[in-house]
Amino acid sequence: MTAEAWILLLVILFLSSSSVWMYIWAKKAGQFDDAEAIKYRMLNDEEREGY
Repeated sequence: MTAEAWILLLVILFLSSSSVWMYIWAKKAGQFDDAEAIKYRMLNDEEREGY
């Protein structure tokens, strides 16, 4: 294989591994825990203090 093919292979491996790492990090941080509640947040009539 040529040098360009090795560079392309390394770039692909880096991008795919970083994507997997970001997904695992977000899953551990709880980003996907309650995906349904966000769309109902605007329906709450609670006002914030100080406004």
